[in-house]
Amino acid sequence: MSNRTYVNPGIAAVVQDQQLERLNFATGLRQDPAGYSQFQQQNINAIVTDITSRKQSAFQKAQIDLGRYMDMHHNVNFYKTRSGDVNNITDAILQNNNKIANLIDQDKMNSRRQFEINEWYNYDKLETLFILQVVFMASLAVAIVMFWTKKGMITVGLAGVLYGLLGLSVGGTILYKYFYTEGARDVKLWHRRRFASTPAPPPSPSCPPATGSNAISDAMDYAMKAALKAESCGSNINRGLTKFTLGAANQVAAMESGKTNLLQQLGVTGGVALGVVCGKQ
Repeated sequence: MSNRTYVNPGIAAVVQDQQLERLNFATGLRQDPAGYSQFQQQNINAIVTDITSRKQSAFQKAQIDLGRYMDMHHNVNFYKTRSGDVNNITDAILQNNNKIANLIDQDKMNSRRQFEINEWYNYDKLETLFILQVVFMASLAVAIVMFWTKKGMITVGLAGVLYGLLGLSVGGTILYKYFYTEGARDVKLWHRRRFASTPAPPPSPSCPPATGSNAISDAMDYAMKAALKAESCGSNINRGLTKFTLGAANQVAAMESGKTNLLQQLGVTGGVALGVVCGKQ
């Protein structure tokens, strides 16, 4: 051990005393082998105890840290599993919301298209009724002209001209309505007209297959029933007009024979016509 020189004489004296005390203690231990051995054994035991306690403390700390790390690892795995579940639930909710939104849009489109179809067929039936009314009024006019002809109020040539005018009016009205509906009228909206300069409308998207019921068969059955009803209605109107014409001819013949007068004839003719039309409808 190197000797150090101290400037302060007090410190130098204390250090010298410590060194002397250590030398005296070492000399005393060498003179007492049993005490020296006991002193060494105490130092060894103290060193071993200290090292053992430090190692145990370090091991315990490492064990605690390892347990914490394991807990953190398990928690991270649980968090990962929970995050995956939340992600799957979010995807399912998003898909469900998108499906509901698509169904709502589809329902809106179907409702709009159904409204257009209902409006188109409603006005088509009203126009058919208008054509039938025109035919009915022309038939009444023909009956009146026939009555005037039988009465001798007009000539046969004038009656033929009137018949031709009535026929041209009815035929022109029917042809105009037919060609207007087939050419200029819009296929979706009844009150919208398509001009020649406008491009043709795009084809309507095909309807998805119906679920739960055969919608095509129902539509075909409904169309067939409507056609049968229209045919039956036309037959009834034709029979009514035929009966009305025959009745008018009989009444004209009766008036010519002098059995009934003009006022009775007009009243009976109007009543028969109204009764035939109202009864058949």
